[in-house]
Amino acid sequence: MKMLEMRNMFTLKKAILLAFTLLVLYGCVDDSKTSLNENVEIKNPGDDPVNITEEEAIEIALRQAVVDGHKSVVLWEEEPALLRSVYSIKYDRDMLVYFVRMSTPGKLWGAYYYVSTENGELIESTH
Repeated sequence: MKMLEMRNMFTLKKAILLAFTLLVLYGCVDDSKTSLNENVEIKNPGDDPVNITEEEAIEIALRQAVVDGHKSVVLWEEEPALLRSVYSIKYDRDMLVYFVRMSTPGKLWGAYYYVSTENGELIESTH
């Protein structure tokens, strides 16, 4: 008799554990039809206008390098400015920028600046 009670108790514990697990898993299912991001505008960086030239972006970056205290900056010989997409902290989205690279004495990696193609603004990025 005692063995039968233990077996029933063990089966009951299994059933309760299985039911609890199913309830937890079912509660984790998101069957709602609305999305959290339905009101978020997604903007492709490639859609950003290119209102300034590469030369203007280089000029902006060189002026900023002087303001930042860099002495004797030299633009990279191979492609000093590249079009890139980077994440802007200020605008909280990816933006199309000119990536301007230059060498500076005393700084191992040199200096680089992201200049917005839209308005020439320097973009602070997480890159």
